[in-house]
Amino acid sequence: MLAETESFEPVTVKPIQRNASAFSVLRKVMQNPVEGWPDSLYEDFIFEKQILGNRVVLTSDPEIVKGVLLSQQPVFPKPEIAQSIMSRSIGRGLLTAEGAEWKFLRKATAPVFQHKSLSNLLPHMIAVGEEVAQQFRSNPGEIDVLPSISKATFETIANTLLSGEEGNLDYERISDDVHKLLAFVAKVDPLDLFEATRNLPKPWARAGVKAAERLRGDAMNALSNRRKSSNATDDLLSLLLAAQDPETGKKLSEIELRDNIVTFIGAGRETTSHAIAWTFYLLANSPYWQEQLVDELSEVLGEAPLTADNLGQLNKHEMVLKEAMRLYPPCQGMHRVAAANVEINGLKLRKGDMVFLATYPMHRHKKLWERPNHFEPCRFDVKRMSSYHRFQYIPFSAGPRICSGLKYAMFEATAILASVVRTVRLAPVEGFVPYPNSRITLHAEGGMKLRVSPRR
Repeated sequence: MLAETESFEPVTVKPIQRNASAFSVLRKVMQNPVEGWPDSLYEDFIFEKQILGNRVVLTSDPEIVKGVLLSQQPVFPKPEIAQSIMSRSIGRGLLTAEGAEWKFLRKATAPVFQHKSLSNLLPHMIAVGEEVAQQFRSNPGEIDVLPSISKATFETIANTLLSGEEGNLDYERISDDVHKLLAFVAKVDPLDLFEATRNLPKPWARAGVKAAERLRGDAMNALSNRRKSSNATDDLLSLLLAAQDPETGKKLSEIELRDNIVTFIGAGRETTSHAIAWTFYLLANSPYWQEQLVDELSEVLGEAPLTADNLGQLNKHEMVLKEAMRLYPPCQGMHRVAAANVEINGLKLRKGDMVFLATYPMHRHKKLWERPNHFEPCRFDVKRMSSYHRFQYIPFSAGPRICSGLKYAMFEATAILASVVRTVRLAPVEGFVPYPNSRITLHAEGGMKLRVSPRR
């Protein structure tokens, strides 16, 4: 047990009451999905409801999560409605493909995210982290740190996915398009609930549709420019172009290349930037852990600069990031549908039942975590982690469909975190409290205002 001075209880959402009507649950989910988990899921493991004639099962049970995502994974595809909505915006990349199509993409792109490939990109990530740190150092005071972090994660993608394209990319426009795209994808539209009305033109969705079209155009331009270029590069785009099924030799089609580039730009930028922003908020309110990270940097680096060789030695940085993603998981929940009758850990599911995996409540469950709502990175010490259920912590999903970019995101977040805490102190802004809001990724409503001041 940690001393109170080493622990901090951050903001969380107010869950919906377990006896709320189906209409209230649906309305809450449409407004802010992370508020739609009933309070019982934070202390029990199953919640059932009939919504629009369908049996809906919500669960925060790690064993059931394991069954859905691993042992019985083929029985639980993503629902057709989710596939339809996602595919019309970001196409058929790794995030949205199913069945044989997904298996091909996963096998073909596996080398892109191997440790050896990512290690070559670490200098780019460290350089971007140092830019953020110096920007904060040069502009002390009360600032919203999220725009700088978002720009940094975009620059990392530009350097590591599309090297040589930086001068051809309009950050402000692409950033705005990503925001519009995710708002379009994340918004639960009543017309999308019914197949007959799903594809009707919607004036209120026009901005998101146009943003998706522009991002697809950016991806195609990057592919065209790369094929015309004679410069040899070792970035992710080169790896994607070279990707092939190890068994058949089949390569990604032009459309598959395009859709995966859009997926990496959109999902990759958003998940990492908001995870880092939440980490800064937690550290700003926990001086003890902020200084723990500074001490670790002194022990590992001394006065030397951060390099790719020593990034992996920052164990406390990794603990802090993991704890931040426990409290504020980038993916706060997942939706699957049972394609057959099946029983998992005593729960009998029938074909057609909707299953929601409640990541956010599971990460704060009273029976799974000691003081679940407190920020205590020590819980991710290697020795303590061995006592946890393998599926009670899944910020990037789990099983065969775990996020391919997990290691990429962790490398990038560690590089930015280390650079910033070494350069500036973070402190809360009086009167400002960020509020979790889920729009595909879990972000802070109203930005992330913090006070930054230079270290000597």
